[in-house]
Amino acid sequence: MFMTTHVCQRITAPLVALCFEIAAPLSAQDAIPMQSAPSVSTAADEEPTSSEPNPEYWLYARVFGGKRELWAGYLAMTPYGRASVHTDVQEMDANCPVRNNRFAPKRNTVELRIRPGRREGEALYGVEVSWTRPAEPCSDRGTRAAGFDIEVELVDKETRVIEGEGGLRLELTRNP
Repeated sequence: MFMTTHVCQRITAPLVALCFEIAAPLSAQDAIPMQSAPSVSTAADEEPTSSEPNPEYWLYARVFGGKRELWAGYLAMTPYGRASVHTDVQEMDANCPVRNNRFAPKRNTVELRIRPGRREGEALYGVEVSWTRPAEPCSDRGTRAAGFDIEVELVDKETRVIEGEGGLRLELTRNP
């Protein structure tokens, strides 16, 4: 009995030390953050011709699918820049039970791109929006998509509402 305990102690001590050696570097690392917000990016389309800095301003966008808000947020803009958002949402649909008290997943994708307009004018924007959703309730058999690509004039503190097919709607406000 003493021999077994002694052997276990000899084996256990190095094993515990090994576990701490492996776990220490992992605990020292920063935790990987969960990304709950969609990715938003800005990129320069072209360089400004003057040496004065470009004034930054904000566009507030809200994308709706039917009565549901799919995405909302502020996008930093300059006269020579663009902004884009891409977000995927997968959630369980409680109205679609399947086996073992689980529910069928429902997937939605929203894409929004805003760029300076193709014509002259600081208040002109090219706007592309698309929304992809299930083709039928409770089914993984295909998707439906709605979208539009349009130029919009938008001055400070002005809001435009753009409606597309299938209940897709964009509210866009320019904030100084």
